[in-house]
Amino acid sequence: ALALTGTWFMSMVFIDWDIPGRFMGGPTWFHWFMALLVAVAVTAGLGMVIERLAIRPMIGEPLFSMAMITLALEVILRTVSFDAVYIEARILGIPWGSRTFMIGGAWIPWSYVAALLAALVAFAGTWMFFKTRQGIAMRATSFDQEAAMAQGINVHRAFAIAWASGAGLAAVAGVFASMPPWPAAGVASVDGAFFVFRALPAVILGGLDSVVGALLGGLIIGLVEIFAGQ
Repeated sequence: ALALTGTWFMSMVFIDWDIPGRFMGGPTWFHWFMALLVAVAVTAGLGMVIERLAIRPMIGEPLFSMAMITLALEVILRTVSFDAVYIEARILGIPWGSRTFMIGGAWIPWSYVAALLAALVAFAGTWMFFKTRQGIAMRATSFDQEAAMAQGINVHRAFAIAWASGAGLAAVAGVFASMPPWPAAGVASVDGAFFVFRALPAVILGGLDSVVGALLGGLIIGLVEIFAGQ
């Protein structure tokens, strides 16, 4: 749901309002990149609001209760997005168009390369963040909340940062998954299940607490989808 929300923010900023073009000028690729930053920032803010209102009161509760809350939030966001607010499906513009290049007789869209680079940047940034003091505090909180609180770790701040960063990364994933020629090229033509049933198996396969494992799990799931479709 947060991935779709970030994609819609990107669509509004870049296509409907063209905020970067109106206020800053410059080439189209610059408008697209600035719109992406705005979408990530807004979605990260939404993640912090969700954490403050729905997740923070659940600190210390069993993991199953937390999972039920997040599933309920996904249903609420999806219902509001598709039922309460009408959203017209459109193709999310990309600065490099539908260009391709050939490797070994296969035509590769530049959108695939951009998505791979974005994933590598996100992976590197997350890996380096987990090496910082705040990153270690977040990992300790995820392992044992009560022990982290006993050691003086600000658990509330750890949860807020986790939800903000997770929502921002979900927005990036939603934007790149909505670019042609991906199956979800219509930003309002799919629901959260399109993202969930691709991300969740990769995370479970790679490990819920392993960034490297999640990346490898995503690559494995992608290869399985390719060979299964042949």
